[in-house]
Amino acid sequence: MQKNKKWLMWILLLPTYFISFFHRTALSPIGNLLMNQFNVLDKTATILGIMTSVYFFTYGFMQFPSGYLADKIGPRKIVSIGSIVMGLGTILFAYSKNLHFAYFGRFIIGFGASFNFLSLLRIQSNWFKEKEFPFLTGITIFIGNSGALFGLGPFAYLTDLIGLNQSLIIFGIIPVIFGILIYIFLKDKPEYLLHEKYTDSFIDTFKKVLKEKNNYLSMLAFGLSNGAYLTFVGFCNIPFLMHIYGLSKIEASVMTTFVTLGAVIGCLFNWLKVKLFRVPKHAGIFFLSIALFFWLFIALIKIPEKLLWIYYILYFLFGIALSALNLIFTNVRFNNKKEITASALAFTNFGGFISIAVLQFIGGFILDLFIDQKMGTEHIIYPYEAYKVLFIILTIIHFFSIITYAFTKKEALFERK
Repeated sequence: MQKNKKWLMWILLLPTYFISFFHRTALSPIGNLLMNQFNVLDKTATILGIMTSVYFFTYGFMQFPSGYLADKIGPRKIVSIGSIVMGLGTILFAYSKNLHFAYFGRFIIGFGASFNFLSLLRIQSNWFKEKEFPFLTGITIFIGNSGALFGLGPFAYLTDLIGLNQSLIIFGIIPVIFGILIYIFLKDKPEYLLHEKYTDSFIDTFKKVLKEKNNYLSMLAFGLSNGAYLTFVGFCNIPFLMHIYGLSKIEASVMTTFVTLGAVIGCLFNWLKVKLFRVPKHAGIFFLSIALFFWLFIALIKIPEKLLWIYYILYFLFGIALSALNLIFTNVRFNNKKEITASALAFTNFGGFISIAVLQFIGGFILDLFIDQKMGTEHIIYPYEAYKVLFIILTIIHFFSIITYAFTKKEALFERK
């Protein structure tokens, strides 16, 4: 009974976690629709970058508070409230008539979504065995990346099918429903752990996390690689394919989903990568180094239009290699005490989201420096040189992620489990 119950506790959090990832990429295929709706076509990339960054800045700065609350009062209360807030923020965004309300809607979405991931990892720590953590984290991130995957091609198709606002409202109603279900049915920990109480204050917990040098390195390594990856799939690659190769929104979205599809499938096999290399850190460095070669190819080589199909293979393999960046969470888990699991992981996640927010703003600014021409009143076209500069910058950032990861400690506790 206890075995079945732990899976129910974990599954209850997955739908809202899926939707929190959906919001990371959902603006990419609908950018032109939004800018046309708000009539702000002269600075399309900059405004879209800011709108995307609002979510990530909010999510990032909420990581440590949400991690502490997951350790202190448990996932049930914070995820149920956060899910309802995320849903209401999505509905507000759907009904926004100007940029100010849109920005505020994205802020509310980011705030509500910020509680999901760390609470899932806390549930894993409370309900599952230590040796199950890498495998379960891989499955968890697989679910999340599936949400990001849906935010690209499938969401583009959905908006064409039923309309932009109607599509967003659906993604507002679902987390509200599951927020209520989580509050009713979720149990933070098994009965035999109910006597354990986390008594440290927010400041004391923060000091414990900051005292460990490895946490800084992990945060930077994850932040740089994840920031570059999500800037690529969630911000600039769809317009790159549309502007440079003349693909439609749906065609470009579907092609870009192959990066996320590779990352989704790659997460399922992170446990195998660890088994092959024995040490998670070594597996992570190896596969992220492979990803660097794909970054270099994308940044430096322009594939001819008649060979465009190569991108499907390239993006898929790229995503598989990039999925190893999630092994950094295993590094953090097994180099910190269990009672501050969520807080330490929050610190790592913080770097990832601040990096994304900064890079997407910078990316929008860079593209707008290269505005080539305006096509009627609906689209702004950026030249190949603009994307090449941005891709080179993202490649360099990923390279520094690998260097930083190399200086982290091995997962000694993992080796003894």
